[in-house]
Amino acid sequence: MKHKLTALILAICVTLGILPGRAWASGDGEGSISLRVIRGGEHGRVSLSAATAGPGETVLLTADPEDGYLAEIAAISTGSVPEMPDYQGLDIYAIPMPDGDLTLEVSFVPAEGSSHPVEITVNEPDWGTVTVSRTQAREGEAVLIDVTPAPGFVLENIRAEDSRGREAEGIYLGGDDGTIRYEARMPGSALTIRADFAPATGETAYRASVTVDTELGGSAFLDTETACPGETVVLICVPDPGYRVARVTGTEELIQVGSNTWIFAMPPADVDLHVLFLRTENPFLDVNETQYFYDSVLWALVRGITEGIDGHHFGPGYEVSRSAVVTMLWRHAGCPKPAPWKNPFTDVPAGSWYEQAVRWAVQCGITTGLSDGTFGPAEPCNRAQVVTFLWRYIGQPHPGRTENPFCDVEDGSWYTQSVLWALENGITTGLSDDTFGPNNTCLRAQLVTFLHRSQQ
Repeated sequence: MKHKLTALILAICVTLGILPGRAWASGDGEGSISLRVIRGGEHGRVSLSAATAGPGETVLLTADPEDGYLAEIAAISTGSVPEMPDYQGLDIYAIPMPDGDLTLEVSFVPAEGSSHPVEITVNEPDWGTVTVSRTQAREGEAVLIDVTPAPGFVLENIRAEDSRGREAEGIYLGGDDGTIRYEARMPGSALTIRADFAPATGETAYRASVTVDTELGGSAFLDTETACPGETVVLICVPDPGYRVARVTGTEELIQVGSNTWIFAMPPADVDLHVLFLRTENPFLDVNETQYFYDSVLWALVRGITEGIDGHHFGPGYEVSRSAVVTMLWRHAGCPKPAPWKNPFTDVPAGSWYEQAVRWAVQCGITTGLSDGTFGPAEPCNRAQVVTFLWRYIGQPHPGRTENPFCDVEDGSWYTQSVLWALENGITTGLSDDTFGPNNTCLRAQLVTFLHRSQQ
């Protein structure tokens, strides 16, 4: 079991925010930090790690409530609104310093309800031990859990659950000398700690590494670079301010044991973990700020112009259909109600999700449909059609430039003016210096980028 002293030091460094590569918010000067206990001061103690701090630096507040009491923390600032305190375990709270002075208010309040038992279940008592700091606790109180595998054995799984089998809130606190420490919050019922130990297998050590995808948004660390099969390896992620851990991949054995901490049992092979950090306002795993369409996707999402292909993916490389293009244009225009019409298109059913957008586009002269008298809602929309729709939506402005740099845009074609207008206004630069790709199917990333750039 490779829970060495370095793992505990690493966890402490993460808590204190002193790991290399940590990004601090910019700002000159320091604000003062004051502390006051507004209720129940005789039922606990509280301390601060610093009396002053610069904007974005992390201040640690340590609360020590008596048994039967809980600490409630509030942060008040004279400048920008501070973030909510981030619980670090062991009644330690991390508060990012705002731009201005900070007052921290602490209340020690009685834990609600009566005490409930804390029970321990181990699959094989001879393979390891589990000890807890309390055998009785009220709802909300912290219960410290120490797990120590016996020599030659490893912790395979641990779970804290309430009387209905639901997982209790908990956090990983680090390990030292073969003992792993967790903290669980007492639910409003009995708390059961279930630990499964297994024999350690093999002596060959395998490599463990972690890579931060895009190299933006934070850092990630493992408590060891090598481990034998079955040994527990700890991954700690440190998001920069304004970022979150969006995805961790590399092995199916990952178990999240804290807000930014995972553990896994080392398999009989090398493991290369990948961590993806994303901005907190970005819901899409396939969109990040290194890509040209990042701002355009979030712009379209906020304005209701489009959603993702599912809750976690935007699908930037997906082709767009004619119905999707006119619908995004219609939403960009504010979803205006079209006038009544006699539907000329047999392939645009009444009440379909794109019917009103097609009606509006036809009435505004943005499109007349296909030559066979249909609209072709499911037909892929090529790049020439998209910039022409957009050009007509803008009002068909005459381009100032006459030089055509694109060898695949024939002078005098039905889309020449719209392409030159788009090039002149920075809406597109083409696929290369001398090709536009008029017949290439437009992609979702390209479409939202065209729309976004047309507004800038």
